[in-house]
This record gives sequence, structure tokens and C-alpha cells, in this order.
Amino acid sequence: MALPQERKACAPCARSKRKCGRELPICARCHDRGIDCTYPPPKPSCWVLMTPPGPATPPAIVNTPTPAPSVGKTISPPRQLPSPPEQKEPSPPASLPSPPDRSPPAPGQEPPARCLTLSDLQSAWFLTPETWDVHHVPDSLAQPFVQNADGIVHRFVSHIQSMVSDWAVKGHSTFIHARLYRARMPRPAQDAFTALAAYLTRTPQTQRAVLSIIGDRLAELVDSGTKTDPTTLGVMAHLARVHALVTYTVVALFDGDVRLRHTAETRLGMLGVWSYQMLAAARVAALDGRLLRGNLLNDGDDSSGDLSQADAFWHAWVLAESVRRTWMIAAGVRVAYRTLQDGVVRCGGGLMFTTRNGVWDAPSAWAWAKLCAESDVGFLPQAQTKRLFSEKNPGDIDEFGKVMLEVTYGTNKMESWGVWH
Repeated sequence: MALPQERKACAPCARSKRKCGRELPICARCHDRGIDCTYPPPKPSCWVLMTPPGPATPPAIVNTPTPAPSVGKTISPPRQLPSPPEQKEPSPPASLPSPPDRSPPAPGQEPPARCLTLSDLQSAWFLTPETWDVHHVPDSLAQPFVQNADGIVHRFVSHIQSMVSDWAVKGHSTFIHARLYRARMPRPAQDAFTALAAYLTRTPQTQRAVLSIIGDRLAELVDSGTKTDPTTLGVMAHLARVHALVTYTVVALFDGDVRLRHTAETRLGMLGVWSYQMLAAARVAALDGRLLRGNLLNDGDDSSGDLSQADAFWHAWVLAESVRRTWMIAAGVRVAYRTLQDGVVRCGGGLMFTTRNGVWDAPSAWAWAKLCAESDVGFLPQAQTKRLFSEKNPGDIDEFGKVMLEVTYGTNKMESWGVWH
């Protein structure tokens, strides 16, 4: 068992040459400023899982990464986490694989400790470089959307409004994961969450004051963002400010208040800029391992940092999938509003995302791992989701996936598939 080393100052405090309290999961200084708090990895940088006292088995370190699967194929996650996928072709299996062997070790045997290497992180099915590429739907596939653009856009806006409202009502939504802000919520997300709660509970007597507050918060958020170097922000900080900007923008653009709408219109371009900055930060963090090792979504009561590999990969997937879904919602807001303005249909682009029903809502790391091992999670680009109509049943696809299918291919296609509204 490795002895814990003295923790060094977090990266933001070290860069600012300020005293760091070294609290976990976030130091007091970073918490007060709403910035992403990451600690440098101990030496050696390999993340070793702790085992009970007894005969130790040397860790088996994986040094050879598996070639990344090609974009456009439905990527099946590994059957045993956190090993990278071993199949050469990521097409769906002819039959579901057997669940991984989770039986306890034989009496007198200890499960071997294993190091989580950078190779493991870089070759994870949801962290490879091509999974962050933006794809566009060909015009030929989106023809039904063009023919009934106005009705589909209005339905899409209603879906987005419901997603945003769910965050304040339920504490999560189909693009803001329930686990994401469970331990800590950066200040931009805190402000947006409270403003949204006030908006949803407004009365005729308080509506003007609430809308005025939202307009002020929107202006303050964008103003502070223009003074911030995006390269100093972690993935969580990027995600929080995009969530805040999406929340304010959806309320401001589609509420009906003329003054508030004008405020949002003048800052709509910033939503696109911040979304791409968030995506770029996530891509870099996935390559160097920080997306997993530096952004753990701990509850704040585990100071040892001793998480299972399933926990580690689940946390990384939650963060990565949240980035992708948030980027797609932000792009959808911009495209929908412009289409309603001038009637010109645009494709804002899409990313690879997980479509399998139940994966996003998995309550634990092992529930998530079990789903990933037992079924095809439907991780594919939005531009290639048309294959789901022939390969899957409506019940196999989660709500976020159905919304993206409808806005891409139209309501007639959804109804012929068996989804009625």
C-alpha cells in the first residue's frame, strides 16, 4: 500500500502565487472565486487503487494504446473497465456480450492493484480525439426539416425550455447531469440556478423585477467573461459559464420581453464563442488525462482520493457527455432563434453523443459500467443518427436522443418510427 504524500497547492493558487488551503475537493480560494480547482498528480503519476493488507500483486500497467475507432461507427465501450476497446471494428455485436465477471476472488486471493495510465485515458471510447469533432448533417438527410422548419423549430424551442426548467425543478436535466454539480457548483452556475428558480416561481407582481435581475446577470456574466483568459479555466469552469449563458439566453430570447430579448440578441455570438472554447478545453484535457484525473466529481467527503476505476471512468464520462450535450444545446439555441428570425434553415453542427436509454440516468458507476458492458450505448455522431430508425426501437433511445432525432429528421419520421406527440 502506497503511503500518501503531502498534497501540493492547487494549480490556480500556484499560478497566482497565493497560499492554498489544500482543502478537498476544492480549496476555499477557488470556491470563493468559482474557478476550477485541480491539484497536481502525485509522483509517480500512476493512479494506484488501494488494496486491503495482505500479499500484494504487482500492478499490471498497460502501455500500448489500442488504435482509436473510426468516426461514424457506433462505438461499443469496453466490457471490462477501464481497459480500452479491443475490437477492430466498432460496429454493434450480433448478440449482446455476456456481463463482465464480477465474482469475488477465491479465498486467500487478493484482487491485483492496477495503475490507471495515460494510455488508458487517451484510448477510452469516449475520450479519443475524433470524438470531439463537429459534424454537419447533409442537406439531403435534413430535407423533411426544411419542409416543416417553422413547426419543428418551435417544438425544439419548447424542448429546450423544458430541459432548462428541469434543472431548477429537479436539480438536473437531459444535458446537465445529476452528478455534475453534486459536490460543488461554480459561481456562474449558482447565479443562473437561483435566477432560474426565481423566474419559474415569478408572479405578475414580481415578473418585472425577476426579468430585470436576469438581464443584469446576463450582462455581468458576459462582461466578466470578456476579462477572463479562457486558457486559465478548467473544463468545469467552462461548462458552468456555458450553462449559465444558455439559461439566461433561453429565458431572454423566448420569454417575450422586448428589452430582455434585445439584451440576449446582442450577446448571442458569445454563446457560440464560449461553447467552442469549452469544447477545445475538453479535447485538450482528454488528451493529457486532466479530464479524468483533475476533475473528479467527488462528494467532498473522500479525502483519500481512493476511487475505483469504474468511478473514475464514470466521472470522466459524465463530464465529457455533459460537455457534448451542452455544446449541442447551445448550438441549437443559436440556430433555432436565427431560423425563427429570417426563416433560413441552418445546420449548427453536432457531436458524438450517447443515445442508449438508461446510460445518462445510471445512478452509480457500476450501474453505468454494467449498461456499457451489456449493451451497445449508441455512441455516434448526430449526423449519422438516422441509422437508429432502422437499428433500434424508440424505447432504446433516451429523451435527449429523441429530441435530436426530431429536430434533425422531422416529426413525420419520428411518427413513422412509433414516437407520437
